[in-house]
Amino acid sequence: MEFTILGPTRLHVQGVPAELGTAKQRGLLALLLHDVNNSVPIDTLVGELWSPDRTFGQVRSSLHALVSRLRKALEKAGAPARIDRDGDAYRIDTDPSLIDLHRFRAIAERAYESAARHDHAKSCALLKEALALWTPMPLADVKGPWADHCREQMETFDRLPAHYALFDSQLALGENNEVLRVVLTLLRQRELDEELVLRQLRALAALGRIPDATRAFHRFRERILDELGAEPGPELRALNARLLRSEWDPAVHAHLAVPARPARQLPRAVPDFVGRADILARLDALVSEGDTAATHRVFTLHGMPGIGKTSLAVHWIDRNRERFPDGQYSIDLRGYGPTAPLAPEDGLALLLLYLGEDVPAGVDERQARVRGLLCDKKIALLLDNARDTVQLRPLLAAVPNCVVLITSRDLLAGLVVHDHAVPITVSALDPTESVALLTASLGPARASEDHDAVRRLAALTSGLPLALRIVTQRVVERPHTRLADLARELQRQDVLGAIGVGDDEAATLAAPFTWSYRALSPAAAGTFAALGLLPGPDFSVDAVCALLGAERSEVDPNLRALARVNLLQPGAGQRYRMHLLLQGYAAQLVEHTDAVPDPRAAQRRLLDWLVLSLAAGHRRLVPGGAEIPALPDPAPVQPMTFADDSAVIAWASEESANLSAVVTAARHAFPEHCWRLAAYAQEVLDRLFQHTELLAIHRTGLAAARELGNSESECGMLNDVGMIYHRISRYSDAGTALRRALTIATEHGLRELLPIVLSNLASVHLATGDLATAVGLYEKALSAVEKIGTQNTEAVALDQLANTYRKLGRDDDALELYRRALSIRENIGHTRGMGTTLAEMAALKHEHGENSEALPLARKALVLHIKSGDRIKVAETQVTLAEIHYDFGSFGDTITWSDRALRLPETVRSSDLRTRALRVRGYALAARGDRDGARSSWRAALDVLLDAGAPDTDSRLAQLRNLLSTVTFDTNPDEPEATPDRHHGA
Repeated sequence: MEFTILGPTRLHVQGVPAELGTAKQRGLLALLLHDVNNSVPIDTLVGELWSPDRTFGQVRSSLHALVSRLRKALEKAGAPARIDRDGDAYRIDTDPSLIDLHRFRAIAERAYESAARHDHAKSCALLKEALALWTPMPLADVKGPWADHCREQMETFDRLPAHYALFDSQLALGENNEVLRVVLTLLRQRELDEELVLRQLRALAALGRIPDATRAFHRFRERILDELGAEPGPELRALNARLLRSEWDPAVHAHLAVPARPARQLPRAVPDFVGRADILARLDALVSEGDTAATHRVFTLHGMPGIGKTSLAVHWIDRNRERFPDGQYSIDLRGYGPTAPLAPEDGLALLLLYLGEDVPAGVDERQARVRGLLCDKKIALLLDNARDTVQLRPLLAAVPNCVVLITSRDLLAGLVVHDHAVPITVSALDPTESVALLTASLGPARASEDHDAVRRLAALTSGLPLALRIVTQRVVERPHTRLADLARELQRQDVLGAIGVGDDEAATLAAPFTWSYRALSPAAAGTFAALGLLPGPDFSVDAVCALLGAERSEVDPNLRALARVNLLQPGAGQRYRMHLLLQGYAAQLVEHTDAVPDPRAAQRRLLDWLVLSLAAGHRRLVPGGAEIPALPDPAPVQPMTFADDSAVIAWASEESANLSAVVTAARHAFPEHCWRLAAYAQEVLDRLFQHTELLAIHRTGLAAARELGNSESECGMLNDVGMIYHRISRYSDAGTALRRALTIATEHGLRELLPIVLSNLASVHLATGDLATAVGLYEKALSAVEKIGTQNTEAVALDQLANTYRKLGRDDDALELYRRALSIRENIGHTRGMGTTLAEMAALKHEHGENSEALPLARKALVLHIKSGDRIKVAETQVTLAEIHYDFGSFGDTITWSDRALRLPETVRSSDLRTRALRVRGYALAARGDRDGARSSWRAALDVLLDAGAPDTDSRLAQLRNLLSTVTFDTNPDEPEATPDRHHGA
């Protein structure tokens, strides 16, 4: 029995084709078989089988019918395959060896092994057998963009590497004419394929046709310069130079061959980095210190998982620190892994947070802020583990002058074509580099015992650094065993056996993982297996303690033992990171062995710890807030405790990457945890500006709450969803969610939630300018909150109603509400809230010229803002202090405070704040007789407004132009003094 997808979709049973139904049924089967034993999202199926603009809801019945008919066709044919629904996806489970694509990969793996053992005859036979399976149109029954992407990936990472390997083995056997014939055929469709040209030159040289080889090199060089504006790679240039010097020796061409089989490894930096000299030299040359206009800025390091892309990028940045004196930053885009890819807007937020900056709500404003901060800086930025160009473009648009290294499994061809990125392929370590790394790891004394055995040990790992380090550990653990005996033993243990983690590219790592696992103590082995239950590869010691139900004194030694044998990598602080493939292996141990006696209880402990820790953080950030219903019967775990707001934010930022995975995992198995995790994460992720992730986990939490039939949690989730929409200015969606929450709160008598929902709905109306409705809703919220006494909710409603009154000109009423809100916030000790209310009161007093009262209020607000870390409010209050001091006639203090504010990044990024600071600074300078300085400040303020696109109707433009027309550079005692508007700070 055989499935074929490397062409039209077929099923042959004993050589006879089986009936598979319509073209759409065959297309569905092809999509599932391509990712055999893995889930294919329904959205992908709909987009490929219908069209990208159709939704699952529109074709639901058709898809269900299609799946049903395909199941019946497979059952009728007696195919050992089963199609199952997997959440929002479908999967087909069957033996991959029955599918031509996966059989091709298995045959190619055997061929690569044979070539590594210099059995080129066997390698050629296997590769010819494998390549015979291909047709010009794989996945022929599917025509959508995802299938096009798959075809491109199979061509790039399957068929072409097999051809390269075949050519290398044929060259080793002297079949030079055959190589030349096929290479020239392939070059007709792939003129810019440097790997093909490399084999063409080697074949020509081996035939003694040196002039033809050098002419072929120069033709290729001219073509690639015209098409891509790039020089050929260092290996091709070096080969041409050797040919020109007539140093070609056909006997050594096999030594020059590039290994055809890249290996995989989760990238990490290593102290004994070896190899990659060609790529490092190329990056050095491209990132020149000379002609800035010609300097390349964006580089994509692409290759298979685990090939060493991140290690390479980090190593290059580290050794070029002097080129980037303004900083080197890295963002994990999570393109491939257990969690959802990082949204571009969240990536921009992280970069701003790394830079110590406040984060605005919109992606455009975030881009502008980053661009303004880094426009004249020498920065290196690593965008690690990218998914696609859609994820990258908003980030690249924000850093046009930075040197950016991008690592990805994807070729990212769109960046090369449209964004002038320089693509760099990262291949496996060659045999010499593998031996060098193994030698460095073992130490010269041990390695010198048997150089041939070291080479054979290195060959077993196929150039994979992770496998090399695990081999090293096995050797170190057995100091009295001869290296030759170890090499033979490891050879017999089938180093390249599959581990079945659902990723064919990872299928060579089972044996090294098993070696290390079996050598662990029972306690360390149990800890290792339990780590397979964690939601992500980055975790804290506290999380492991909760997972195991153990004390730190028990857990620490086991984690250190795992780190020593390279099964874990120590991270910052009390955190560790685990290779994704190792974590997959650990998860298999949980599933197939009794290494973890009660996995569900362990998962429950971890979720309890996370819920209770988030609850503690929520109470710290929102004192006096409405209580989220407590978790029933939590396990006796020790949740995190926090000294202040900054400690909560720091912890949450470390765990944020795991939250979406945790919430998703808890959706069906632990729904009570699911919605609570989302609820408690609301405040912390909002402060981290991760609104895309926040919205995703709240949708999952909402589904869990509805599944439970819990009206209170459903109402809370809808309220939170509404406020997330409000934060990202999607006011229509916010109103819809909040009105639904209001209906539930009213119908079910949810007294604590009712005023919160009313207040938040009022804020939506305030944001959209519907002030009358906003006032009515705030007043209803206050009336409702009086009955239950939830202090924080009351303070928020009072504060927001006061803001609404100010817009309506009811300043006296606003001031009274501010006083009431401040009293509540002082009573509950809400630092951030107190600072906010005091600053609003100071601004209101200043607008009315009551500066003797405004000044102490502003000073208190500034102290609180600094304590709470609210940097934008610090900048605003400093400008307000400058304006208050000007009204007092304290012009020196005015200049001091305005200069302090202007030095803050928050002021630089805000056109309104910067205009206010420059304008009042100009007034103070003019009052002191420094007309040149005043004119300079006002000119700068005018430029800020013009650059920000202020409309001609903006009164500030007319005021600044009037000031500039009445104060000149020439000191003239008869000129009028600048007369500021008394309420310039309003």
